[in-house]
Amino acid sequence: MAYEARWTVASSAAHMFPYTVNNPLVRFSLASHCFRELVSYMDGIDLDDEYALESRLLARLVCDMHATAESLSLPMETAPWSHMVELPWPRIQSFALYGRYSSLNQASVLSTLLSRMSTLHTLRIQAAQLSHLSRTPLLGLSASSAAPGFPQLRSLTVAYPNLNPDDAIFSLKTPHLTRLSLRDEPRYYLYLRNKNLVMSSFAAPILKASECLAILRKKGAPLLSSLEVVYEVDAGEDELLQYISSAYLYLARLEVHRYRGGNDSYDPFISLATTFANITSLKTLHLNIDCDQIPPINCHSDEKYSSWSKFIYNQAQEVLSIMQTCPRFEYVAFLDPRRQFATWIEYRPAWYPGERVDMDVIGTQRPPQTLPDDILILIARELKRAPHLDGLRNMSCISRRLRLLCLPILFEHSYMQYPSIMGTLDPPEAIRPYVQRLLCRQVYTKTPSDDFYKSYLGFFPNLKHVRFEGMPEGISPSIMDICLEKVTSLDVAYEARWKATTPINQTLRTPYSVVNQLSHFSLASHCFRELVSHLGRVDLEAEYALESRCLAKLVCDMHSTAELLSLPMETAPLRQMLELPWPRIRSFALHGRHLTLDQASALPAVLSHMPSLRTLRVQAAQPSSLSRNPILGISCTTLAVELRELRSLTVAYPNPDDPIFSLKTPHLTHLSLRDEPRYYFHLRNTELIPSSIAAPILKASECLTILRKKDVPLLTSLEVVYEADAEEDELLRHISSAYPNLAQLELHRYRASDCDCSDDRDPYLFLPNVLSAITSLKTLHLNLDCAEVPAVHSIDEEECYPWYRFLDERAREVLSIMQTCPRFEYVAFLDPAWQFCTWSEYRPTWNPENEGYVDVQGIHQADSDWVPYD
Repeated sequence: MAYEARWTVASSAAHMFPYTVNNPLVRFSLASHCFRELVSYMDGIDLDDEYALESRLLARLVCDMHATAESLSLPMETAPWSHMVELPWPRIQSFALYGRYSSLNQASVLSTLLSRMSTLHTLRIQAAQLSHLSRTPLLGLSASSAAPGFPQLRSLTVAYPNLNPDDAIFSLKTPHLTRLSLRDEPRYYLYLRNKNLVMSSFAAPILKASECLAILRKKGAPLLSSLEVVYEVDAGEDELLQYISSAYLYLARLEVHRYRGGNDSYDPFISLATTFANITSLKTLHLNIDCDQIPPINCHSDEKYSSWSKFIYNQAQEVLSIMQTCPRFEYVAFLDPRRQFATWIEYRPAWYPGERVDMDVIGTQRPPQTLPDDILILIARELKRAPHLDGLRNMSCISRRLRLLCLPILFEHSYMQYPSIMGTLDPPEAIRPYVQRLLCRQVYTKTPSDDFYKSYLGFFPNLKHVRFEGMPEGISPSIMDICLEKVTSLDVAYEARWKATTPINQTLRTPYSVVNQLSHFSLASHCFRELVSHLGRVDLEAEYALESRCLAKLVCDMHSTAELLSLPMETAPLRQMLELPWPRIRSFALHGRHLTLDQASALPAVLSHMPSLRTLRVQAAQPSSLSRNPILGISCTTLAVELRELRSLTVAYPNPDDPIFSLKTPHLTHLSLRDEPRYYFHLRNTELIPSSIAAPILKASECLTILRKKDVPLLTSLEVVYEADAEEDELLRHISSAYPNLAQLELHRYRASDCDCSDDRDPYLFLPNVLSAITSLKTLHLNLDCAEVPAVHSIDEEECYPWYRFLDERAREVLSIMQTCPRFEYVAFLDPAWQFCTWSEYRPTWNPENEGYVDVQGIHQADSDWVPYD
C-alpha cells in the first residue's frame, strides 16, 4: 500500500480474521516516511487517531501471516511489536521498517523480534532518529541478545547506526553479506538545504569518518559488492578511504555522501577518485560531496544552476580520467540538488586511445539500477538473431561493460573464404579469442594445403564448431583429423564431399575403443543426389563406398559423446551403430533416400539404443520398391524401443501401421507427417523426378488413423500432407478439437485422384471455417491444390500476376474468418513462382468493424530443397 492509500475509519469495526486462521499472504508492504507528522499537521489530520486505527488493523493483518510471511515492510510508528514478538516467523526473508522512532520501548522490542527471524536475507531499518533517542541500537548493547544471528543475511541497511562498541548488529557473523548501507534518514542534505522544513524533533547524528571506519572494521564482509557510507570529515577520513579501497575485493557499486568538517581545504573530488581507482572491481561510483569549491545552489535559478552544472561537468571529466584505470568501470554519478527528489546524474565515459575522455550525460535517475549481466547477454543474443547486426553493434558502443559483454557474441561466428578477396586470410588478433564457430568456404578448384588449415584453425583457441562449404576437390582425411583434434561440432554441406582421390586409411582414426570429442556432426544430403551425379558425371557408387567407410569410422567413434547426428540414409553406418550404445544423443536425423531394405531393418535396433532421444527426423525419399517403409518395421515387439522423451517427430510418407505411432510420447510438441520430395514437384514437372522415387501420399482417412493413434495433448506444431477423400471433414474436426495448445498448423491438401471422392467446395473457405475453432492458433500455412488456382510454371512476372492477385483475394477471405482466433498472427500461402517454393505471409490489421485487410510482409521462407536445373 502506498503512503497516500490509508485505512478508513469505517474499517475499525471490521473483524478481519482471528489469529487461529492464517491468511495466505506472503508479502505485505505499507509505505510510510519520517515527515508524516508534518504532512498530517498541514492537512489537519488527527495523527493519534490515525496511528490507533492503523495499529489495530496491522495487529490482525500482520500476525495472521506469521507462518507464511516472506517479506514485510511496515511503519515504525504502528508496527504491532507486542504481538509479533510472541509469534514465530520461520519463512521471512525480507524485513523493513520506515518512518520514525517514537519511544525507547520500540528499540528494545525490535531487538527481541529480530532474534526470531533467523532466516532473514534482507534487513532494512530506515527510520528517523528522535532527538532524545539519538542513534538507537538495533539489537541492544549486548551481543547475547542476538543469539540466533543472521547467517543468511545478504543486505543490511541502517539509518544513523549506533557506534557503541557493544552494539550486537555489527558483531554478528554474516558471511554472505553483499550489500551494506550506513545511511541517513532523512537525508542530511535536507538539513543543509532548508532547516525550517525539518522538524526540530528529528536528530541528525551523522557519523564521523573515524566512527564509520570503526563500524566497517568490526563488520567483516569479504563478499561485499555494494557499499553506501554517509560521514562527516575528520582526521580519520584518509584511513577510511584506504580501508574501503583495499578491504573489499568484489566491490562493484560505491555510494559516498561526504560532508565537510571543521577544516576541509583540499579538493575532495581528486582525492576520492585517486583512492577509489585502486578498486579494480568497481563499476559505478556515486558521489555527493559537500565542499567549499561547489557553487551554492538553494533555488531553481537557471543562472545559479548553470554555474553548478558547469563545475560538476568539469569535475566529472577529471574523475573519469582517473577512474579509467578500473577495467570494469561504467560511470560516475553526482547528486543534483536542484530537483525535488535530489536525483543522480550519470556521466559515462568512452575510452579512446591517446585521446581525452568523452562524456555522455545520461540524465536523471533515482538511484540507478543496472541490469544483471545474464539479462544483458540474453538481450544481445536476441539482437544477434536479427537480419543485420546494427542493433548489436550499437549496443556494444554504449559502455565498456556492454562492450565486454557483446564482444563474445558479436564475434562468435567467423568465416574463411579461399582465395580471399581481401588479400589476406589472417583474422584480426583482437577477435581470435571470441571465435567459436567458423565457416570454411572454398570457391575455386584450387584447394589450400593441409598445413594451411592446421595453422589457420590454430588462430582460434576457443573454436568449437567448423562448417565446410564448397570444397570442389573434397575434404581430405588429414583435414578431418585437424578438425577432430580441435572442435566438438562439425557440419559438412552437400557440395563439400569427401576427397575421392585419397581413400580412407585405417590408421588415420583411432579404433572404436578410443572416443573422439565430437558431440555434433551433420553431413547434408538430398533425394536428388542421383540426378545431380548423373548431370555432373560423377561415379555415384564409388562416392557412396568412400562416404560409407569414412562415416563408419567417424560416427562410431563418437557414440559416447554424440548429442546430434544428421546423416544421409544412403551411407549412414546403421549396421555398425546398432552394436553401440548412444546414451547422450538427443537429435537424430536421416535424409536423402532409402536404397535397400537392409537399411530400413537396422533402424529400429539403432533407435532402441537411444534412450534420451528428443528429436527424430526420418526425411528420406521412398523408392518404388519400398513404398511407405515403416520406421520400426511391421512389429516392434521383439525390440525394446521407447521414446518417452521425444519432443519432435518428422516422418516422410509415413505408414499408418508403423508401431512408432503407437508408442507413448507424452512430451511430444511437434509432429510432421510430410512428403519427400515435396509432392508438388511431381505435379509441376514429372520428368525431373526419377522414376525410382515413389510418392505414396497419404489419404485423409489414413492421416486421421495416425493422429487418432498418437495421443499428444501437449502438441503445439503440426504438419500434415494428404489427398482429399471422404474422411477429410472428420480429419479437420479432429485437428481443431484434439490439440488445445496447437499454435502452428501447416496443411498441404491435394485434390482427390478418385472421381467418386471429388468435392466441389472451395478449400480456401471451408478449411478456415473449421480451423477457426482452434483458439490457440497463431500461424496457418496452406498449400491447397484446387482447380481455381491459376497455373504457374515459371517465374515470369506477367504469368505470376494472376496468381498473386488470386492469393491476395483469398488471403482477405481467410483472415476475415480467422479473426475469431484471439492469438492469430498470419496466414501463409505457398509461392510456386520461386525456385525453392517459398511461403508468402499475409498479416492482418483489424479495423473497428472487425474486418481484416491484408498487409503483405513480403517475407519468404523456403519450404523445400531446390530441384536441380528446374
